[in-house]
Amino acid sequence: WSCLAKFGDRLRGFDPNNVRVVATQTLRESENKNEFLETGQALLGFPIQIITGEEEASLTFSGVHEIYPHATERRLVFDIGGASTELVVGVNGIPKDIVSEALGSVTWTKKFFRDGRLTFGRFEKAVLAAEEIFTKDVKRFGPGCWDRVYGSSGTVSALSLIVKKLGLEKDGRI
Repeated sequence: WSCLAKFGDRLRGFDPNNVRVVATQTLRESENKNEFLETGQALLGFPIQIITGEEEASLTFSGVHEIYPHATERRLVFDIGGASTELVVGVNGIPKDIVSEALGSVTWTKKFFRDGRLTFGRFEKAVLAAEEIFTKDVKRFGPGCWDRVYGSSGTVSALSLIVKKLGLEKDGRI
């Protein structure tokens, strides 16, 4: 709540037409979303809109296009969030195919590694469960559907830092 209150202080005085606050998978599936929205909106001073996974994916794709606008390749953009993973294939800033799956770094950690123990067996179960979810998406988002892949999330940023720290790539590219 204190974080939302700080954002509310910083947003005070902004034109409401220039501010959009969105909530994603965690709030989409939350049992107390209405309570959260009531308090959160009061602290922020702006409405909070719960967006679909598809819109979340589309916004991520648009963000990547803003950073790399001149590339014309077919792009796969993925975002591994805390509670969901979004995949988008598109060209020239236009999404062509989108999917959002309820699988994220936090949900998978809680489901398979709740006590912090990392074992081969647990990793195997986590991978098998993820494969089961994404099997239907492989034809739409697998090799041959794109020319270049872009990752956009805290998960990808963390992996990039690991790659850089290990000296595998100087700029952290995976």
